[in-house]
Amino acid sequence: MFEHSVFNKVLWGASRGPGFEWRSPEAIAVFANTAGTLIFPGVLFQIWSHLSPLPIGATVHASVPWPGLREFVEYWVAPAVPFLPLLPLVAWRTWVHARNIVVAGATGLQGVVEGGVVGFVLVAIPLMIGVLPHGISQPLLSSEYVLFYSLFGMATGLGVSLVLWLIGILALKLSNLIGWHAA
Repeated sequence: MFEHSVFNKVLWGASRGPGFEWRSPEAIAVFANTAGTLIFPGVLFQIWSHLSPLPIGATVHASVPWPGLREFVEYWVAPAVPFLPLLPLVAWRTWVHARNIVVAGATGLQGVVEGGVVGFVLVAIPLMIGVLPHGISQPLLSSEYVLFYSLFGMATGLGVSLVLWLIGILALKLSNLIGWHAA
């Protein structure tokens, strides 16, 4: 029934054309980068929570049957939720750049630049919409505000995409070491 389905081809690598082979180096890089995209915010949150001073005041938590589950959701799942809409973009661009690295010998650094552009745009568009009413009365002030925070978004995008580039390169090297090559 499902022997010719896309799901079967993706999951088991049944396609023989230029499609997705799940044991290809590109697939390993896609898996590593999507996992890295989900884990990276939690790692940053863990570092931040251990380096920040202890909060002042009392926090009351309801008793839960599994206290570890609450901490897992609070410290690992919740920071990753804002990145969920970016996962298809990360997977697609990782596939494209990993394919270029494997086939054409590219460096993949264009993906780092693309990450900076995505960070810039993700900050600039909502800010421009938010300061549009003030842009008429104070155009210089609002444009500097948008530019400053958009550049901060670009720096963050460059940093995150540089980490993902390193993860992707390591995944490609690992797949080469294991001997998984595209058919």
